[in-house]
Amino acid sequence: METNRRAVLKASGIAALMGSTGLAGCSGGLLGGGNGSADSGPATWQYDPSVLGESPNVFFGSMDYATIYENREFFPEDTRNSLEQTDSSTPVNPEDIDFLSGVGGGSVSMMDNSGSGAGSVAVVGSFDRDAIADEIESQPDSSQVGEYEGYTLYESTTVGQQMGPDASGSATVGVGDGALVAGFAFASGTSTSSSGRDAVETAIDSSNGNADRLRGNNEYATTVADNVGDATARFGGVGDPDLIDQYSAMADSQTRTYVDGMRAGGFGMALEGETTTFTVVIAYESSQAAGDTGLTDLVEGFGPQFEQEEGINSVGAEQNDSAVVITVEGDTQTLLQQANQTGGMGGGVASMSAPAGGY
Repeated sequence: METNRRAVLKASGIAALMGSTGLAGCSGGLLGGGNGSADSGPATWQYDPSVLGESPNVFFGSMDYATIYENREFFPEDTRNSLEQTDSSTPVNPEDIDFLSGVGGGSVSMMDNSGSGAGSVAVVGSFDRDAIADEIESQPDSSQVGEYEGYTLYESTTVGQQMGPDASGSATVGVGDGALVAGFAFASGTSTSSSGRDAVETAIDSSNGNADRLRGNNEYATTVADNVGDATARFGGVGDPDLIDQYSAMADSQTRTYVDGMRAGGFGMALEGETTTFTVVIAYESSQAAGDTGLTDLVEGFGPQFEQEEGINSVGAEQNDSAVVITVEGDTQTLLQQANQTGGMGGGVASMSAPAGGY
């Protein structure tokens, strides 16, 4: 019984890991969410990373930060304290932010340890453009490099030096009216990459409808986004099929059951005051592969056991074509405490306490 219970958690954890590895490492744990209209919300900033270069691995996420901040009273104390701790010298205050959105992609070669990637993060809200520009210009390692579509562009001169002797990289920030966009790019070994400036400019183009957006262009990212739905916070990742299949071949038989045919995963948090619903989505290459995992039956079978735990109201699972969708609804504080303990979404929310604290 306990082994099967752990199996459910392991399977859902794989999806969360795929989504969190990229953005959490590169942008401070960005999550996803919906704020604003279809033409101005977080998804508009998420371009298809293949525009910048080879990207079999894709990571994306966004956060309706205004809703998160307004509902901080329902969070565990450590998460709430992190959200409320601000640096008086930071030109962007938490209450100034509407939402954050990020996307990234890249490739890794197991043959020669080379790899490349690029991505961007946008912070959208009502803040003082001049104050942000002054803060960036005060940094000794930044310099203005031009203008693009109403944004002033700044480049870091030290990023390349920090990448190591066998790697290269660049970082650029674009400051506009009501939006701050940071872009990065890196390459190691024999790989080559685009530039941080390319990432910033592509994000700006995407927000204006002038670049291919991730949703609609990437099949598996679209599947994850559609099934996570209109969450306050969401993130996801699409994995390189070759790397996933290599991992599956080396895994134990139980893990292989859940990994075979997996192509993407995602995680969403729908916050409604004292109550929150977590949604985990695992996207497979086919409906047959999704059904072969047996995950929906497993979760449904152990749902009553999970629901006996304090703070958990309901647990369910369903297969939607090639996706397995697992939902857990319960007390906000309880669910975020559990997420913090496992390094999941709660930690990501806490890490966004000072999103514009430096460049």
